[in-house]
Amino acid sequence: MKPGNLLRSIGICFIIGVAFVLAACGGGSKQGSGTVGSSPTATTVLRLTLELRDAQNTRVTHVSVGQSVTAIAKVMQQVTETGPNGTYTSNRVAPNVTVLFATAGGTLSPPSGSVITDNDGIATATLIAGNVAGAFSLDGSVNALNTTGATAQISYSVDRVLEPNVSLRILDQGGALATQLRAGSVYTVEATATRVLTDITIPGDTGTASPAAEVLVTFATDGGTFDPSNGQVLTDASGHARVAFQAATLNGGFVMATTASIDDTTVTSGMPYSIRLPDLRLGSGTPFTPGVLATDHSTIAAGGGVIVTAQLRDETGALFVPAVPVSFSSACASHGSATIDTPVLTSAGQVLTRYVAGPGCYGADEIRANVLLDGATVPVTASATILIDRPVGSGILFQSNEPSAIVVRGRGSPTIPESALVTFKVTDPSGLPVPGATVSFALTQTVGTATVFPTTNTSGFDGVVTTRLQSGQVTGTTSVLATVVATGAQAQSAPITISNGRPTQRAFSLSAQSLNMEAANIDGVTNQIQVRLADRYGNPAPDGTAVRFTTSGAAITPSCTTLAGGCAVVLTSQAPRPGNGRAVILATSLGDESFTDSNANNLYDVGEVLEDLPEAWRDDNENRRFDAGEPFVDDDLDGRWSIANTLFDGADCKTGCGRPAATIRAPGVIVLSTSSARIVIEPSNLTMPPGATRGVAILVSDLNGNMMAGGTSIAITATNVTFNGEAAYTVADTNARGPFYIYGTITAPATEGVGSISVRVISPSGVESTGFASVGIAIPTSSQSGPISKVEITPASIDLDAGERRTVTLGVVAVQGEQPAFAAVGETPELLCDDRAANITARVDGVVQPTGQGGNTVLHLSLESGATASELHCRVQIGAAFAPLVIRAN
Repeated sequence: MKPGNLLRSIGICFIIGVAFVLAACGGGSKQGSGTVGSSPTATTVLRLTLELRDAQNTRVTHVSVGQSVTAIAKVMQQVTETGPNGTYTSNRVAPNVTVLFATAGGTLSPPSGSVITDNDGIATATLIAGNVAGAFSLDGSVNALNTTGATAQISYSVDRVLEPNVSLRILDQGGALATQLRAGSVYTVEATATRVLTDITIPGDTGTASPAAEVLVTFATDGGTFDPSNGQVLTDASGHARVAFQAATLNGGFVMATTASIDDTTVTSGMPYSIRLPDLRLGSGTPFTPGVLATDHSTIAAGGGVIVTAQLRDETGALFVPAVPVSFSSACASHGSATIDTPVLTSAGQVLTRYVAGPGCYGADEIRANVLLDGATVPVTASATILIDRPVGSGILFQSNEPSAIVVRGRGSPTIPESALVTFKVTDPSGLPVPGATVSFALTQTVGTATVFPTTNTSGFDGVVTTRLQSGQVTGTTSVLATVVATGAQAQSAPITISNGRPTQRAFSLSAQSLNMEAANIDGVTNQIQVRLADRYGNPAPDGTAVRFTTSGAAITPSCTTLAGGCAVVLTSQAPRPGNGRAVILATSLGDESFTDSNANNLYDVGEVLEDLPEAWRDDNENRRFDAGEPFVDDDLDGRWSIANTLFDGADCKTGCGRPAATIRAPGVIVLSTSSARIVIEPSNLTMPPGATRGVAILVSDLNGNMMAGGTSIAITATNVTFNGEAAYTVADTNARGPFYIYGTITAPATEGVGSISVRVISPSGVESTGFASVGIAIPTSSQSGPISKVEITPASIDLDAGERRTVTLGVVAVQGEQPAFAAVGETPELLCDDRAANITARVDGVVQPTGQGGNTVLHLSLESGATASELHCRVQIGAAFAPLVIRAN
């Protein structure tokens, strides 16, 4: 109970109490009449008022379609109390009573319309105006226990708001509304656009609908095409936009849609329609005969052609004007022995195509035409039969030998077979293929028991005919002669070589997955070693050819047998490990020495160029010479290593023959690189003036002087000086001897101080090695200071023999100034090679001493050349001056 109500009740009770006392005393007054001592009575009457308010809390009686407003009910209660001393009346709010709202002009929230009043006697609900415009009432009622209920009603109107609109219809050529369209026919699609015009001088004017001119209307459907093709048209002064529409040639139901933007409002409209295909017939002739194609010739020669025509008509006999695709086919065209243009579009109900009988097509060939439109279940067809004369096989051409070299019987494999497929082609006078011609085969030269099979065969539809040459036990060369039996035309194949199929020395190679593996101090590192072998015709060695392996270091799978000319084994790191860190591998197999077949008889003859082989040995010290203690293959079983015998060792031999087979070989070297690196920076301690530039060489090798393992990273860092050159390198896959040379220059800053060059090497397994060289930066104190003007070396060029190793002492003189010139003291020369010959290496051994009082010093060079001629260009440099050095391998 509110405080005011409480005081009011207390006051009433007080008055009643006073009145009772006065009455007992015979004093006071009363209103109305009553019996002294009778109990008081009270009655309660409810009163209800209603109103509608919008979102701005303004009382409204007009609501737009779809608009939400708040329905407010206020309930008051009048309490009348009658007692011995009279009747008393009071008005107060009625909380916690249920009000029931109801209306036919919209929907209420909550849907039940039932709401309980709050402490101020207020109950609210949301009214959403419906889609029907007109006058409506909002009704309210309230009831409570021991009270007299109340009802209330207010009127309101729902107003319809006009909006821009576009409507749509399809008209036939007579202007009648159409919803069932005929395939291929043309119709008019019309849209009508309206906008809303309001009079601003009339308060609350809701506007009137008016035609919308100059509005872009877009038509869209997938059931045909428009003119204009984009389906976009502006409305005229009447708000109409029209496009021509041709219905597609298919069956089915579709939707025509239109979109327009009117006064910044996008409006759309759509209507369904259907398309029906007419009953079509494909045929030709006058009168029209369905199902029959017309041709300009009924019989043609092989390679000839005909023109095929037809008409497409509807059930009334009229030509079906819309363009539709017609597909053509025939038995010969299906397997490529005839050509026909297909598909072809009709033009005003007419269709034309060209048929050409190609190679292998003769006799009767039926040409079929087919029309199947979308939505149709049964195709429309027509056909005609053409007769093609059989061609005459007047010529024959050689096509191919597959392969061109085979092996003697008993030595074949999938890669080098014992037979060859020989292919010819029979042609007519025009050069077109002739099918069905009988051809006989024979060898042009007898080679032992070699044969052809079959000896006769028949050409196929493409004129192709084949036979197979089967080898015997004798090597040699022959060809296949093919003869067309009916005409006597002949052709000879290219030569086919029959060899023994054994590998030859010249076609035996060895390669490795890694040439420098990190394995000097790690067991179990594996490396795949692969060999490939071929015969002297370049064909892969027969499958199953055995290859044996030995190694001077680590362990290797002892043998493998070839498949498709190759096989592989695994080299695994372990003891023994050669002291120089280089494992020499030798792979051997039985085969033939290589020779140049000058007279093309497929046999070695005395006087032909021969690659004469000594007994195979493993060159463990890599000096390209046999040395005592190196393992070898004793082919002649005399207990010692033998040089070449000047005879041909192998099977294909006529004169000058030696052993029936040779041990052919393929060597390889695998570097077992250490994980730790040896790093040399030359000069290791350098003093240079501020701002000067000096050369520097960085040499990185493993602890045996070999290249580090492939993939090793090298990083160069300069402190207080600038290193001019690449600062990061990765060691490549190579078995060349080390070290890895890095040449560059360093530039000192403009002030004196101390700098340094550091090198960081990380092996593939993560082992890190570092190198360091300090650089002093100081102003020279000598009165003869100045730039180096000249460097002289003795000798200026060096000649090496193939495979030679040599140490050479190189004299160096450094000069400062020009006129006068002085000996440069305390300068350290460096060797820089501008390019690297693949088979020449040059490096400086030991620490290079600075020039003495006469400007003299020496470089100790370690040189090594390969087996082929080459030239390496280097220079000996001090500062910016240098002297060129040329190293040649002869």
